[in-house]
Amino acid sequence: MKEMFYKENIDALPKIGVYFLFNENEIVYIGQSINILNRVGTHTQSKTFNSWNYISCSREELNDLEAELIIQHKPVLNSSLPKNKMWISINQIKNTHDIGKLALKKAQKQGYFSRQEFFGDIYFLVDEVEALKEDLL
Repeated sequence: MKEMFYKENIDALPKIGVYFLFNENEIVYIGQSINILNRVGTHTQSKTFNSWNYISCSREELNDLEAELIIQHKPVLNSSLPKNKMWISINQIKNTHDIGKLALKKAQKQGYFSRQEFFGDIYFLVDEVEALKEDLL
């Protein structure tokens, strides 16, 4: 594991981006950081991985890119999606859009939109939730 942190590797690293932890060529965790090297280093104590890589991005892109990659790759060590512009959890909807679970269930039964399940939580597309809120007004 120490070879990943040699000085020549460190100097070339960007500070901001989304990183991947691999174990035997399988992506086991995807995360984000504004200091990738430090963040990956903290995982050496709590996660099993033998290599890592990253994608540079702007601070504004972190949540959306991380969420998209987690959905795409479904790493076994990830347990939630970051708050992002595309997906919103059923619990966040009540807090940010003031739409209750009953209204969401009713709208779903009426074919208003479909839901997705990630990590045992129910998520809806943000655009569809915003359209539903407008219809409820």
